[in-house]
Amino acid sequence: MNPPDLPLVLLVWGKSRVVPVKLTSFSVSEEGYDTRLNPIAAKVELGMQVLTYMEFTDSSIGRDAFIAYQKSKERLAQLDRPRGSGTGVQSLIPT
Repeated sequence: MNPPDLPLVLLVWGKSRVVPVKLTSFSVSEEGYDTRLNPIAAKVELGMQVLTYMEFTDSSIGRDAFIAYQKSKERLAQLDRPRGSGTGVQSLIPT
């Protein structure tokens, strides 16, 4: 199945970190039990693949979510640019 055919899953791990994902694996391991052997503690493992704008149609919420996430990363990268006369790699080269 193609991502547009599947229900949309968004991984939200912060206000500016919302990405569309495809679940690739899922497992639950029960690790603790009460006196009646009912599970009271479990470990859940998820495998995910981030989906990009290329995997969605133009009018998809998944595409919009990925583009917003990417723009947020680019804004953060701009804030972390080296200060000085050169930009990027040029400012790291000794003269």
